[in-house]
Amino acid sequence: MNPIEDIEVDDAMVVAAATDINTILKPNPLLDLEKNGEELQKDVEELFPNIVKGDTLSKETWITLMALGWEEKNDVDKKPLTAYTMIDDRNVQTQRKGRSEMSTKPVVKVSKDEYAMAAADICKSLNVNPPLNPNLGEEALSLEIKALLPEIREGDDLAVTTWATLKKLGWKRTKSVKVPNARPAKVPKAAKPAKEPAAKSKYGHRIGSQGAAIDEALVKGKNSLKAIAKAAKCSEDRASGHIKHLAKDLNIAITITEDEVVLK
Repeated sequence: MNPIEDIEVDDAMVVAAATDINTILKPNPLLDLEKNGEELQKDVEELFPNIVKGDTLSKETWITLMALGWEEKNDVDKKPLTAYTMIDDRNVQTQRKGRSEMSTKPVVKVSKDEYAMAAADICKSLNVNPPLNPNLGEEALSLEIKALLPEIREGDDLAVTTWATLKKLGWKRTKSVKVPNARPAKVPKAAKPAKEPAAKSKYGHRIGSQGAAIDEALVKGKNSLKAIAKAAKCSEDRASGHIKHLAKDLNIAITITEDEVVLK
């Protein structure tokens, strides 16, 4: 068995210990888990005067704290502490400097099977990344699950047994914040392409109209009302009226008689 002082503390151990301290002791302010390992270690060490033997911290946390130099004040037992010599009397009322008087609640026992089932359910339902390892020891697995407690919400689809385990570990319902319904942004309608100007006959009438058909018959040399009306598929009166329009309104040099239409 290795003496506590021979254990080399790495960043992962410091983060795990800080997470456990935040969950169990709830210092104000909480330890900032986003800090680098060296700064977080200093913050943990500053809490040493407020950490006492009766605190219900995990075995791994106590190992880390003692490896960092935490010592119990007025400790009668001076034998060397090892990684396997831990404090068992955890249900003790304590009063700490700078904190109000408080008593620790009795530890609710969670079995290894409960930890493993809860970890598997959380991974399956919440898609935790990286996933929890159900094969870890009880203390290590409890720390990993406790670290996820702030991210677990009441509406999450977890099994009843998982919720029971989480509550034993200190999970509490948080008030949900209602978010106003977001309306989708209006997409501006695409501008309609501009219409191309309609094609027109020689005398300015829209292609496809009877006027344009009469114009075309004239241009092709039809020289009688009957021929023009037949080509334009209209009556002779309609053809005559259009020709008069050409002469009067458009000043087209054209004459019309009963038998002949002459385009000059």
